[in-house]
Amino acid sequence: MKLRHTLPVVLVAISGFAVSCSSAEPEDASIAVVESPEAVWVPGPAGLSIPTGAQGPYELDPVPHEWEESPQGAAMAAVAAQVYMAGADDDTWTDVSRFMLEPGAGRDQWLQARALVTVDGVVDNPAQFTGFSVAEYDEEADKALIILATTWSDGVSFAYPVQLSRTSGDWKVVLPTQDQAPDLTALSEQQLDGFIAFTSVEDER
Repeated sequence: MKLRHTLPVVLVAISGFAVSCSSAEPEDASIAVVESPEAVWVPGPAGLSIPTGAQGPYELDPVPHEWEESPQGAAMAAVAAQVYMAGADDDTWTDVSRFMLEPGAGRDQWLQARALVTVDGVVDNPAQFTGFSVAEYDEEADKALIILATTWSDGVSFAYPVQLSRTSGDWKVVLPTQDQAPDLTALSEQQLDGFIAFTSVEDER
C-alpha cells in the first residue's frame, strides 16, 4: 500500500537523496569562474519553478532534459533535478529516474523510497535557488560537482553539493546512497555573496 503525503513532507523525506557526497566547504567550493546564466524561471511540478535558457533544457517532454555541456548547463540540470525529484507526481516520477538521474545504488534507493508514497499538493513558500558554485568540472571525465545555494522564506540560506555525470550524453544527477548523503550547510551572507547568481530575464516566448 502506498502512503499519501503532502508535498512538504515528501520534500524532506525524498529530497534527502538529492544531495551528493562531498567534503567541500561553501567558501572554498568554486574553482572555476563562469558567467551567470540568463535564466527564465518557468513552472515545474507542485508549484515549483525551474530555470530555462540558452544552456537548456532543449527537451521538455516528458521531463526537462538535454542540457548544454558547460558548467552553467550542469548547474541548471542540477536545479531541475532537485525540483522534479521533490515535486513530480505519480505519473512522472519514473521519467525523472530515466532522464534526470544517473543509474546506480543511490538512484535505486530513491526509486524504492518514491514508490512507497503518493505525492500531491503544492509547496507553499518553497526555498528559492539563489545561486551556485562550481566545485569541480572535468570535461574529459564528463563530470561536475555543483554547489547549490537555496534561501528559505525566513531568509536562512543553505548550500549542498550535487554531483553530475555526462557519461550518458546528458547531465544527470549522481545520487549518493542514504548513508553517504551529507547534511545541508548553513551559509552566511558573506558566503552567499560568493555564489554565482542566476540572472533572471523576461520570458519573451
